[in-house]
Amino acid sequence: MKTILKGHKMDESYIYYDFPFDKIYETSKKEASRKKPIFFLHKYFARRTTCNFRLMLLSLLSTKDDDVWNHFYTQCKLDNNLDVKLLDPFMGGGTTIYEALRLNMSVIGNDLQPISKMVTLSEIIPIDEISLNKDLKKLETNVGNRIKSYYKTICPHCNHEADMMYNFHSKTLVDGKKELQLFSSHIIAIRKKEYIFVCPDCLEVVHNMKNEKGDLECPFCKSMLNKENDSNIKSGSVYWKGKKESLLNLKGKYGYPFSSNIVAIEYYCPHCKCHDYKTPTIEDKKLYNEACKCFETQHKRIPDIPIPAGYNTNQILNHGYEKFSDLYNKRQLLCLSILFDEIENIENINNRFWFIVAFSSILEMNNMFCRYQANATKISNIFFNHAYVPIPMPTENCVWGTTLGTGTFLKAINKIIKGKEFSKNIYDIYSHETKSEKVYSNDKVLFNNTDEYKNLSQELPFINCSNSENLEYISDKSIDIILTDPPYSDNVMYSELLDFFHSWLHLSKYAQDCLGFEEELTPKEKEIVVNKFKNKTQDTYSDGLKSVWLECKRVLKDDGVMVFTYHDKNIDGWKSIYKSLIDSGFQISVTYPIHSESRTGAHTSSKESIAFDMFLVCNKKHKNIDLSNEQILDNVMEKLMDRIKRLNTINAELTKPDIMNMFVSLLISNISLCEKDSNDGIARFNKLYEDNKELLNNLEVSHLVTKRTGWWAKLHQE
Repeated sequence: MKTILKGHKMDESYIYYDFPFDKIYETSKKEASRKKPIFFLHKYFARRTTCNFRLMLLSLLSTKDDDVWNHFYTQCKLDNNLDVKLLDPFMGGGTTIYEALRLNMSVIGNDLQPISKMVTLSEIIPIDEISLNKDLKKLETNVGNRIKSYYKTICPHCNHEADMMYNFHSKTLVDGKKELQLFSSHIIAIRKKEYIFVCPDCLEVVHNMKNEKGDLECPFCKSMLNKENDSNIKSGSVYWKGKKESLLNLKGKYGYPFSSNIVAIEYYCPHCKCHDYKTPTIEDKKLYNEACKCFETQHKRIPDIPIPAGYNTNQILNHGYEKFSDLYNKRQLLCLSILFDEIENIENINNRFWFIVAFSSILEMNNMFCRYQANATKISNIFFNHAYVPIPMPTENCVWGTTLGTGTFLKAINKIIKGKEFSKNIYDIYSHETKSEKVYSNDKVLFNNTDEYKNLSQELPFINCSNSENLEYISDKSIDIILTDPPYSDNVMYSELLDFFHSWLHLSKYAQDCLGFEEELTPKEKEIVVNKFKNKTQDTYSDGLKSVWLECKRVLKDDGVMVFTYHDKNIDGWKSIYKSLIDSGFQISVTYPIHSESRTGAHTSSKESIAFDMFLVCNKKHKNIDLSNEQILDNVMEKLMDRIKRLNTINAELTKPDIMNMFVSLLISNISLCEKDSNDGIARFNKLYEDNKELLNNLEVSHLVTKRTGWWAKLHQE
């Protein structure tokens, strides 16, 4: 069934009366843990779930008499005669853009980061699959087969040639003839009750089960592996040359952090279909050394760009990494560089775009910071925790790809094709109790982008890379809805993490000319975050947001609405949000909680984590209302208890920080309606918060938890 939205005055929107955050809870949890296929095309940090933004858009485009929840699972479109303009000034990973295009809106996306533009375009523009596959075959002939030749081994079961899926490396300290291989764990994989491990004595790869004492025996040398000798690294330190040494103190000495040995190989044999783990042979190590030697003699297009100091980047600088090319071994750099060079030679500019996207996307799975999850028997990307974490046992992927495995170029192309198939017939997840199902909408998101704002229409979105503090291309009072997801204070250092991709993409003439990768590294001066290493404080964060909000106020219609998500454990971050809004002439009319974080992330399953964002619905400031502190507190507690009651009814997991965020968002919303001066408002907030925060400890919450459930939490406990 197709629903045509007829339009209405924005101040009559359903959102001012209610928002079904409780009904979307299970669906949001499901999608947060397993995003839709189109959002697997390329990594973007802290990308929010699409279902929440679809529901918000429907709540903005509907009136209180509409059944918003019913609209969610039908094909909804704005009337073609309506031209509702939407702006996202912090476009990021393109969530808002994608969902707004489904609803037939005229869409403007803007972001400081070129990768944001590239990623968002990849989600919305159409693809010529036949043409792409033709050029993919050319790539395979010209460089793919050569890359694959560097990842071949002999199957120990049938003695035929097999494909290396992953090479397990152990970083090694070397002093003359003395060597120490670093093992965070000798166990590399667990399949049911079978353990695959590297023997600590003879270094053979062993398949065995634990004995009655819980030990693992090596059948080759009869030595035992147990908790005491499973790892020779304790809290970042090793015993080396007779004393305990911190790895940080060993940087630049004894080959650390660049010297490593291959200790195991996961392979797949296309001849006998065997998929297993093996001890590397002399020939396997020789092949690796040949690739490294070839790299040293060839012309190299690699990111030999110094790593700048920063909150995240100091994590690797402190270990001795100096350039972004240092994050890869020489075989990886060889294979990546020859693939990158050949992509630049692709004549079809549309196909070149898709190959650039695929290449960039595999970087996170083809570097020396990828770990292997023994319990899940799969490789994990460098940014598993939104950080650069040096590890003693990196896992090397095979770049081009094999039949099995993930994170390779072929798998990236396959993800692009699957993502585009999804965009031809979009589904939404309906989750209830223990089951979930796909509900197809017949929506399509296949839109060409316009390079000129004057051509903006429902059929031509405008996706732009620039600083949102200056949106001069947009005329005054022309935007109906602003829906965005700004940086959350000091939560993610986007530019520092995105440099990992940007440092490669800058080397592409195509990416420079067409996608905005003109500089060696990401723009940082105008980035709006809190980062003490860049002298970016809460004040500069608030001022940066204020500058963007002032532009938003200028382009927003007087009856328009601005909505964004936020959460923060730090009260100072909330004060910065409040100050930026008041000082730019906005008020917070209403707020709602919405589940947004994945249950599978390590940070989300940590103690007292936050899983709920707050949707802040803002309007241009009209007039102040007079409320006493007692009245404000009554309003806040009434709404807070209503939200908790609704979440209790559906057995939602809540932590104390979740409840605190709900409380604070309601508090600053009420104060924003009363105070004209932000300093007066913050003074009032401080008193109300300090006097009443203990109330939160006594609220009746049926599912108050300290740690969330989910497969990652269970895996972490094991």
